Amino acid sequence: MDTIRCVVKPKDVEFTFAIRPKTEKGANEEQGTIKLDSYQENPAYSILLKHHGVFQQKLPSSLPSRDHGEHQMEIDTSEAIFRRQWRQSPAQEQVIRALIEEMLAAGLIRPSPSQHGAPTFCVKKAVGWRIVHDYRAMNSHTVRRTLPMPHKDTIIEKMQGSHWYSCMDLLSGYYQFCMRDSDVPLTAFQTADGAYEYLVLPMGLSNAPATFNTRIQRTISI
Repeated sequence: MDTIRCVVKPKDVEFTFAIRPKTEKGANEEQGTIKLDSYQENPAYSILLKHHGVFQQKLPSSLPSRDHGEHQMEIDTSEAIFRRQWRQSPAQEQVIRALIEEMLAAGLIRPSPSQHGAPTFCVKKAVGWRIVHDYRAMNSHTVRRTLPMPHKDTIIEKMQGSHWYSCMDLLSGYYQFCMRDSDVPLTAFQTADGAYEYLVLPMGLSNAPATFNTRIQRTISI
């Protein structure tokens, strides 16, 4: 884990700190939690220690609770929405195959008999690869949700007078939402090895940001 960076600010803000877990060492591999022992001198150490369970390197193997909400889809056609998988380089196929195996083992996806299907490819991240599905055809037939977004200036004004300011980056945030059971076949995608479908919310669906933001707004407004 990278060192927490404490920056002394003017009197209105005492400390700014960031926690960024590593994926190689400095973590409890068995539990997937992040070790915080090296931050005992940090003024926020007691808070971090109290809530240490939220600092995870990987999601639980079980599906998330539906108490947090689930992603629902409505499409405007009864026809199959299918786009053929295009060819990938051998290197990309190998990466996709490994990612699929990981997601199957984690219970995020399952083999799919769905009539629908989106092509799959992968893109390079700063560390590792990200699997991507071309859901444009499905999105073109999806009834869009409208979600009023708070204006950033209004949010900043509401922060006036606060003592602590923080930011967070959720671990696979979309994967913390289940798909509605009846909509799971709509998430179907293809690879060179077969077809699969998501049990959790995948990236790329048109209304995914609305589902995610609705829950986040509800959570931080408490």
